[in-house]
Amino acid sequence: MKFIALFCLISIAVCENPLGFTEEQLKVLADLDYQKLPISLQNKAGENSHWCCTNDQPVQLVQRTKVVSDIHTVATKIKTGYTSCGFQGWSMCSVYSTRYKQVAVYRIETYEVPDEQACADHHVKCCKDYLLVAGNCFTLEAISSNMDLITQLVNLGLISGK
Repeated sequence: MKFIALFCLISIAVCENPLGFTEEQLKVLADLDYQKLPISLQNKAGENSHWCCTNDQPVQLVQRTKVVSDIHTVATKIKTGYTSCGFQGWSMCSVYSTRYKQVAVYRIETYEVPDEQACADHHVKCCKDYLLVAGNCFTLEAISSNMDLITQLVNLGLISGK
């Protein structure tokens, strides 16, 4: 019954988010069991590019190095025989041909990556215009387009906190 009242208040709740969820409603949504979500939302879960850091610290970059190999083509001059040369062909001259081979050349390359320690786990949240539901960040559009289904599942008691 608590959850029925919780979702009935959605339309009249005044909150910071565009869908009008209260803090309690947001907590219930965040803690939902993923398996109890509607299939239409389960199909949109698992994407992890919508997480942001709340500490507003400038991102520190850390330099890393890696070994990189490049393939170079090397030309080599090889003696392949002799030919007559000189006055009336009385001398022998060497004949050369050029052969090519591939050679791996290794070098150390420096690159920068964001410092993984810059955003601790407790500073991670869903980015702007995303809402935490069942441990995943969903677009507000995806949640609002499934509100009727979510409300029905709550009313039937199929969705509740973990």
